[in-house]
Amino acid sequence: MNPIYIGKIRFNRRENWSEKRRKGVNKNPIIVDGEHKPIIPIELWERVQKLYSERSNKPNRIYSGSYPLTGLIKCPMCGGSMVAGRVKKKHKDGSYVIHRYYQCGAWRNKGIAACRSNSVKADAVEQFVFDKIHLSLFNENILKDLVNNINEKRNSTIKPLEDQMQQIEKEICAYDMKKSKWFELYEDSMISKPTDP
Repeated sequence: MNPIYIGKIRFNRRENWSEKRRKGVNKNPIIVDGEHKPIIPIELWERVQKLYSERSNKPNRIYSGSYPLTGLIKCPMCGGSMVAGRVKKKHKDGSYVIHRYYQCGAWRNKGIAACRSNSVKADAVEQFVFDKIHLSLFNENILKDLVNNINEKRNSTIKPLEDQMQQIEKEICAYDMKKSKWFELYEDSMISKPTDP
């Protein structure tokens, strides 16, 4: 990555040196020919730069399965969030099977000193949770409570706005009445049109 090996010198590599020190990297440094001889041929340099650019992409995910309960279920020992885990096992015939688990996040990140794995099979826990959700959604009492709560929340947010709108309408009516009175006084010549100075 250093152009000095191909006989170049790089200037202005860091920006805001006095403020950020080594954190401010300039994306467009000044590169000029140096007085020294290159030790790497330019063709090799260009091939290596091409390889760097090809390999700088984000690696592909090996497994793209979903874990919908990640972070929602908690570890029974430490109370930390359970995260995704999987184990790949090979059968005698050479085929593979992947077992999905939810494991303690503290154990995954910090090891046995923080907690234990406390793994649960993902399929079993997801089925249990989804069955409970399904039962809850079709329970008439829970549905009534849910609808009542939504209506109460809606009414509690709409009521202040309706009150504010009524207050504004009253003020508009009062201004309309004042305007009508002023207009009647003007028509009856009780007040005259103001003259500009």
